[in-house]
Amino acid sequence: MQHRAFLGLTEIAGYFGALSVGLERAGIPCYQLDESHDPFSYRGSGPQTRIGALLGRLQGGSGSGPRAIFTGPLILAVRIARLLHRLLVLAYALLRCDIFILNGYGFFRARELVLLRMLRKKVVWVFTGSDHRPPYLNARAVRASWPQTVAPLIRDTAWLRRRIRLIEGSKAIIIAHSASAQLHARPFVQFLAVGIPVDIPPDVKPGAGRPPEDPVRLVHSPSDPLGKGTDRIRSIVDELRSEGLAIDYVEIIGRPHREVLQALANADILVDEVYSDTPLGVLGTEAAWYGVPTISGGYYADELHHDLPHDLIPPCLFVPPDGLSEAVRRLVVDRGARLALGARAAQFVRSRWTPELVAQRYLQVIDGRAPTSWIFDPRNLSYVGGWGMPDQLRQEVASAVAETAGVVALGLDGTPQLLGAIVAQP
Repeated sequence: MQHRAFLGLTEIAGYFGALSVGLERAGIPCYQLDESHDPFSYRGSGPQTRIGALLGRLQGGSGSGPRAIFTGPLILAVRIARLLHRLLVLAYALLRCDIFILNGYGFFRARELVLLRMLRKKVVWVFTGSDHRPPYLNARAVRASWPQTVAPLIRDTAWLRRRIRLIEGSKAIIIAHSASAQLHARPFVQFLAVGIPVDIPPDVKPGAGRPPEDPVRLVHSPSDPLGKGTDRIRSIVDELRSEGLAIDYVEIIGRPHREVLQALANADILVDEVYSDTPLGVLGTEAAWYGVPTISGGYYADELHHDLPHDLIPPCLFVPPDGLSEAVRRLVVDRGARLALGARAAQFVRSRWTPELVAQRYLQVIDGRAPTSWIFDPRNLSYVGGWGMPDQLRQEVASAVAETAGVVALGLDGTPQLLGAIVAQP
């Protein structure tokens, strides 16, 4: 029987669209349901699946969604329509597919996993960041309530922990990034071990080469300027310019994916974010495709090599937040180092993270052939830095959660070794 795969229900920076491209090229037909409305036009890099096109017609394409347009009974009607649509899609996928690659909330908050297991479907659940990171370690969630209250953080942490336990108990294969896995209890496949696929349009190419004496072009394209630390990056650029360094700073916010790619293709350096918990995300992977090195700050820079074998770590300049300014200065001044890092990054993603190669690793995982070096046990995790915020704020928020509802509210029953560190003074 030929394999067929279903992917859904949300798109994350084009990741699942690129993965479906790789699976298709491996001879596995894919059906993708994308309820994220594709606000940055990632679909422009590849054909939209039939299911995705159907959903787009039903829900009206991009934008903030029905909640922003309708109120009262019409909201209820849209929710019912979405529920019926999911039921129809699930029924169709159950008849057609033997592989299910799920993310986000799944069809019905992961409750469908019981049915998928009964029908002997092969299920992979992919966590990509905020969908499993403790809310009190997530700058976006913290901003929504702190310092007025931690009640939403306590509630959402409990809910998220229950969903993770439900998925873990279903025996689904889990792919997750270790740095955001504080709520996990069972071993999983490392996200960076399988890789980040990017499907680069062949017609998005660098322009005419610029002379070496031209200002160094830095690109910064934040999806969330507050969480990515855009103000700090602007300050670093101003500081280095005041020292006399020639820098052409290009900032792109809220623009279509294709415009971002074109900017990356003509960049010298990508400066990604200040408080990251991953060395290279989708944006950095796309930059690497063009031989552009990525600089990113994050507390996880000090711990990454404890969690992942060296050969699985993508080349980039990943430094603690207080080292970000010096890292930018170094690559601006040292053209040889800049070009060498970009070349290594390009070689890595082109030889390991193409859609086809990432798809092959997914099939390897599904078949039970994942090397032991890809598996991570959350009981070995020591990282508590979170994403998008300085350590001092992390400690204040986590301590407030524990003081308000007890340490159980931190959801760390699967990773008790983190209890002391997560509320400790940095």
